[in-house]
Amino acid sequence: MDKEKAANYLKMSVRQLQRHMAAKRIEYSTVDTPRGKEARFTREQLDRFKKEWREEKETGISPVALAPVRQLPEVPSDAMQSIAEVLHGLQMIQREIVEEMKQRPALLGATSNPTEAAPIGVSIENKLMLTLPEAAELSGISVDTLRAAVRDGKLKPVRGIGQGYGKVKRSELDRFIKSL
Repeated sequence: MDKEKAANYLKMSVRQLQRHMAAKRIEYSTVDTPRGKEARFTREQLDRFKKEWREEKETGISPVALAPVRQLPEVPSDAMQSIAEVLHGLQMIQREIVEEMKQRPALLGATSNPTEAAPIGVSIENKLMLTLPEAAELSGISVDTLRAAVRDGKLKPVRGIGQGYGKVKRSELDRFIKSL
């Protein structure tokens, strides 16, 4: 079966299938064709991948992470049984924690009112680096005025890649406010 048919069989895009192939999550063979080497899949390979993918979604444990365990040479079956029991116990604990977190939203940082967002991170008053909107909120100076100060060189931002005007150090904002 070629990539397109395999992707249809797995109900995913060809690109997603290619990502799984690149990550070595799915077995395939290559065949020489007039267009070069092409991947081919058997139904058994696809079914095995489907099963592992389903298990990963249910348990949250990637089969790729377990692959080294599956390839252990000549491990006595009683030791493998012990390892399997420990893994099963860990999976059960993980499921219990997830269920408890679903039952108690406060553990996830949610508030009693689902429409109200829980505060995340540090308050603006305690931040050392501020975005221009945060600096405007803290200082009472408009964002446009702060942008003009950055353009004129009166306020020096710390720029990151793709951050536009960047962030302003709190000390730099204080210095700018005193100069007004």
